[in-house]
Amino acid sequence: MKNREDSLDDVMSSSKVVGIVAKNSIDFVRHALKSLAAENIVVNLRSHDDQERIAELGITKVYEPELETGWAKGFEYPATQTAALAQVLFSSGTEGKPKAILLSQKALSNTTDRLLSVMEIDSSIREYVGVPVHYSFGFGRCRTVARAGGEFYIPPNGFNPIEIAELLGNKAINAISAVPTLWRVLLQAPDLFDGIGQYLRWIEIGSQYMSRDEKEQLKKLFPKAIIVQHYGLTEASRSTFLKIHQTQGAELESVGKCYDGVEVAINDSGRITIRGEHVSSGIVKEQMLVPLTDENGWFETSDSGEFKGDYLYYKGRVDDVINCGGIKLSPDLLEQKLNDALGSAKAIAIAKIADEFRGEVPVIAYLADAGMSSEQIKKVAESTLADLGVNVGSGLILFACESFPTTDTGKIQRRKITQVYQSAQKVSAKKVVSSQTNTSQSPSVNAIVEIWEETLKISPIDIHSNFFDLGGDSISAMAVAVKMQKVGIPQEACQKIFQGASIIELSGDSDEPLLQQVTDIWEDVLKLPEIDIDRSFFDLGGDSLSAIRVATKMEKAGIPKQLCQEIFAGLTLREVVAKHSQAKGNTTQKHKITPLACASRALNIVRGLLIMVNILAHWAPGIVARMPQVFTDYNRYLAVFYSSGTPGFAVVFGAGVGFFFLPRYLANPGSLTALMLRNALILGVGITCLMLLRITSRWLSGMLIDALLISNSFWVVLIYYFYALLTVPLWFKIITHFKNHGLACIVLALFSYSAHLVIVAINIPASTNPVVQHLILLFTSQYNYFEMTAGALLGTAFGIWIKESISRGASLSIFLWVGLALIGFSLVIASEMNELSLFVVWPKIPSLWSWPLYLGMVLVMICGAYYIVETVTHGWSLRLVNTISTIGVLAFPLFLTHQMVIPLKNVLYNIGIPLALPISILLYAGLSIYLISRVNKVYFGSSLAKL
Repeated sequence: MKNREDSLDDVMSSSKVVGIVAKNSIDFVRHALKSLAAENIVVNLRSHDDQERIAELGITKVYEPELETGWAKGFEYPATQTAALAQVLFSSGTEGKPKAILLSQKALSNTTDRLLSVMEIDSSIREYVGVPVHYSFGFGRCRTVARAGGEFYIPPNGFNPIEIAELLGNKAINAISAVPTLWRVLLQAPDLFDGIGQYLRWIEIGSQYMSRDEKEQLKKLFPKAIIVQHYGLTEASRSTFLKIHQTQGAELESVGKCYDGVEVAINDSGRITIRGEHVSSGIVKEQMLVPLTDENGWFETSDSGEFKGDYLYYKGRVDDVINCGGIKLSPDLLEQKLNDALGSAKAIAIAKIADEFRGEVPVIAYLADAGMSSEQIKKVAESTLADLGVNVGSGLILFACESFPTTDTGKIQRRKITQVYQSAQKVSAKKVVSSQTNTSQSPSVNAIVEIWEETLKISPIDIHSNFFDLGGDSISAMAVAVKMQKVGIPQEACQKIFQGASIIELSGDSDEPLLQQVTDIWEDVLKLPEIDIDRSFFDLGGDSLSAIRVATKMEKAGIPKQLCQEIFAGLTLREVVAKHSQAKGNTTQKHKITPLACASRALNIVRGLLIMVNILAHWAPGIVARMPQVFTDYNRYLAVFYSSGTPGFAVVFGAGVGFFFLPRYLANPGSLTALMLRNALILGVGITCLMLLRITSRWLSGMLIDALLISNSFWVVLIYYFYALLTVPLWFKIITHFKNHGLACIVLALFSYSAHLVIVAINIPASTNPVVQHLILLFTSQYNYFEMTAGALLGTAFGIWIKESISRGASLSIFLWVGLALIGFSLVIASEMNELSLFVVWPKIPSLWSWPLYLGMVLVMICGAYYIVETVTHGWSLRLVNTISTIGVLAFPLFLTHQMVIPLKNVLYNIGIPLALPISILLYAGLSIYLISRVNKVYFGSSLAKL
């Protein structure tokens, strides 16, 4: 059977093929093992009516298991060495169509026996199976435990560290199997296993990448466990094993060795090849069983690897396909389908290009003289891609060519198509600098223009653009500032080049009416075509960061700093300009803060408090661990406080979205989209910097850097806000279809939380594909997109209602009582769920009662902060409140840079710098103080030094 193709009818009798609907259920395992014992062939089906697989494999018997979880006892899986087919599993092939992988009785039994041998498993095993049992990994664990005569436990709600800690503490389990993604969740809560980690005897880890450092943490957390990680595929399960508990140093980065007759080698093309009794019998193709092995029994994988001694190191996949959002597309197949659909012979060629969100997207090149419109091609391409399960949306790329680059034999050179497309994009993206230069305005303008043209090598210069917009850098700006000062430009004006001042602003020659100038500034920042000058900045949909930009721009326009700060007090545009005209240099009197500005500052204060809680929660365990035991005993009572940081911040983030941005969206949806894209870009750059620091730290410590590690290094809780910023316009697009925007937010929040529960129930497995794994983490991690969005949308609803109440002149007392009621309601729910004890557990997985609690806490905090802003008017208390408000404005950068402390410490330590941790902490503290001081000065006119 290995060296030829056989008809399915020759190797599979329809009477012996049993379809079982895939469910994470004890009943699935029971019927699968019974079928194997009866020498039937088990086929995993997607549903009871999975006609495609039923027809392809001639299935006549279909069983849908009951949903049964908990403990499974008394199961048997006898050893067998027959070559008869036993199970058919499905995997996605490079053409996007699932392929049927056939496994023999001998292959399944061989994998089971090697697991028993390598892990030294006996009948005392009581295993928590943390992966779906209908997958190869999970079913393999069930077979192994059954053959050993042990028991296994299928969790009713998926992998749960709190449940694991409870079972382990009661000595109900002594083994756990899970993929690295789930182990990372557990590693985030090591305190749960204090004093009970030694009860664990066996651990198996799936084949997804796990770092040396993470494996070391597992060894430390479970010191008496036999810990094994495997490498393998559905076609060749568990081909190598890494005995983590016995391995030290750099070898922990490997995927282990071969055992008990399995052979692994690297062929001439650098691919991993596998030989052994566990290898698949073949795949089904056109009703034929096609073997996967060559004449010598070797199975060639699509994985790249290398050996160092006896240890195999996995280096990634080498498939030449387009990996679009985790779906693999064959360029040849897509090309053929498009050409056929368009009725052309060779008018379409397919290449690929990297895409920020989807990993890769197809580049659809077409011949310009083929007589087809781009709209026609686009419509056919979207339909064809949809049939293949791909929705590229706005990422669809069409590219007209005069001809396709080909080899001498006529084969299309796809990489050259990509290169041609990228070159064309660069040309079209070049900016043409329009000349608005008017050298007759003044000698100072002429002098500055001459200096800038000489330095930038650009002529003519736009006198309304700043130095950096024209391509200047900081070093060149310093040289230009010196030259400007030498020709008589005042030093104060020269320094404004670093603040983004234009030539006309530096020269002081702008003679536009002040009202129009300030109006232009507000319209530019808010991206609104026309604004009402009798409305305040916050009433127009401005937020605190945008207000800082406006204040800075107004100061550049010649308005004194003290008056620019009145924007934060809620003055209308007309009032600011009038106050400037009347001031005549006396700008010491401050305008009373308006209710909207007061609420804006209250939101910033709550943000500031929650981000400080977040940072403290990350550092508290390390601090408390170095203090006497009494601090540890009392620290647990701060669990609710620590746990409120991340979900509470999501709620107040949503409140800001509803309070600030809805008016802007209603006035001009495009203005909000531009703002969200800009903010997401800034946040994305910061997250990328953190990733690079993490990668550098791990590289210096000797870790193997691959695509999956890079992908995982992006993961930080702020990644949610990156995607949230990108999707806020979509939230509003849905919400504004309804009359009551706040109520629509509540409904959308419930829908989002329901989506979260569905995904939890599905229990999506981890992936070795870095892009797919990133998306899996986005939707399944502890603080995942749909759960966090549910909290954010609750905040958005109340942000909308708070602003509406203030606009009507109503009191916020109703929101205080609602907040207190929600806190009480959450306590009732927690009591009914017997989870009151979780109030003193941290970290913990959010539960049903969590979001009412955090929403209530945030509402109470907003009302309290609003009252403080209204009543505190002077002295150190005002400066303290202002500083906390500034911290709220800087929440994202402060949180992001605090996460850089440990990676930076590791980098400094690995390059031999002493006192790495104190230096890293001092750098963070210094940067934080500097940023807070700068923003505080813009916002309130005082630095931290005055506190």
